[in-house]
Amino acid sequence: MRILLIMLTLWSVVCHGQVRKGDYVKTFPFKNIYQKITKQFARIDSLQQSGGYDSLESENEKVISILNQYRTHLFNFPDTLNYDFIYLAKSADKNLVLVSWDTRTGGTLIAFTTMAIFKTPQGVATRMLVDTTDESMPYSYMHYNSVNTIKATNGRSIYLAWGNGQGSTALPWQELRAFSIVNGQLIEPKIFPDKMSKVYVEFDLHAFNEEQRVPSIKIKDCGRTIRVPIEGAKQGFSGKYKTYTFNGKNFVAS
Repeated sequence: MRILLIMLTLWSVVCHGQVRKGDYVKTFPFKNIYQKITKQFARIDSLQQSGGYDSLESENEKVISILNQYRTHLFNFPDTLNYDFIYLAKSADKNLVLVSWDTRTGGTLIAFTTMAIFKTPQGVATRMLVDTTDESMPYSYMHYNSVNTIKATNGRSIYLAWGNGQGSTALPWQELRAFSIVNGQLIEPKIFPDKMSKVYVEFDLHAFNEEQRVPSIKIKDCGRTIRVPIEGAKQGFSGKYKTYTFNGKNFVAS
């Protein structure tokens, strides 16, 4: 059992770059940003509940401002799904952090937005992500849970961010999205089949019975192998997966 725990811990650190929560939560930056974020989301929730929808966009801009203020510290924050208001995932080399939150501007469609924070030779930069299925949409509509790092044959690091979203209470979706930092810019390399920079899956819960669970994109070997669930009839799950392996340049069927 001890050996298994050690192996799981090493896998978490090598593949995801996680920091032990207890090592950082007592520091001043963590306490300060947590206090400010909590206060800001209390304001957002109050506006949502009182019908102040017209002000939600500007109040979410204040969340962005807070994150920008502390962007250099966020590389040391633990990866977690347990913060009250934000999801945070980072790469093992601490060159990329994705911070996501529910803007409260959606209905049954949860309008998640995501700030990408990344290191460049000139300093720490940020970029707000947009929806991979429709770049005209203002948000990512995904919250990202983990970031795996793979190395291309040219030595470049490619970051694979796995995220979830919800089109409605019956339409969960997920994606694996590729990023790389090139010449100080965050790019999305087209490394997946059909020259895509992401793998996207959507199901309809109406096609599932009560005992069935929505399958996840499976990430193996620290991201070098992925298994993507195949959609079946009426957007249900077919019970099958497509397997793709990274060959140093692209993901290919295997």
